[in-house]
Amino acid sequence: MHPLKNRDFRLLFVTRILANLTVGFFEIAVIWWLLEKTGNKSLVAYVALFGSLSFLLAAPLGGTLADRLPKKFLIHLTYGLDIVLALIGGFLLLQGWLSPVIAIILMCINNLAAAFRAPALQSLLPLILKPEQYQQANASMGLANNMANLASLAVAGVLVSWLGSGGTLFAQAVLLGLAALCLAFLHEPTLERKSTTGKVPSVGSSMAEGFKTILGSPALIALVTT
Repeated sequence: MHPLKNRDFRLLFVTRILANLTVGFFEIAVIWWLLEKTGNKSLVAYVALFGSLSFLLAAPLGGTLADRLPKKFLIHLTYGLDIVLALIGGFLLLQGWLSPVIAIILMCINNLAAAFRAPALQSLLPLILKPEQYQQANASMGLANNMANLASLAVAGVLVSWLGSGGTLFAQAVLLGLAALCLAFLHEPTLERKSTTGKVPSVGSSMAEGFKTILGSPALIALVTT
């Protein structure tokens, strides 16, 4: 049976497409505003750098949280944070109150939320499907996500030219709200976390192991910083 015939997979599929369509919204809107406001290309580079660093630093903690907390709870929490950030950013832009420092802070928090959410999204899939469906599910999800990611940049550009940077962030909030609504109907199986040593590793040791894994692989470093 194809994974798309599974109700929970369909909900996760639509959730991720809706959310991935907004991937470029925040960055494009903020960068466009920075270029119009300051004309400083170096400042744009710093915003992107701080955003990437915040994702890199938060990635190990995201994996630890996904292992310890209900996946849906963590995903909804980060979607909610992204919605609030988009609304705040949109309001500040429309009022003319946004500053480069605030823009950097918002971008960093946005990337932190993405780092916390990514492992939870990935770990939901094997919980709702049978092992023999994993390959088809990963292929379908990967293709759809990649297409949505690419489309998000084009859609963000169109919206910025049409609605302005502030309006684009409000549009992001709406799409993320729809994504969160779809996810709310997904049933997440409850699993008991087990440890081979009989002890649950501390958050600190889990994060240290995560950092060690990422920093030991140039490919992983490139993945989480781009």
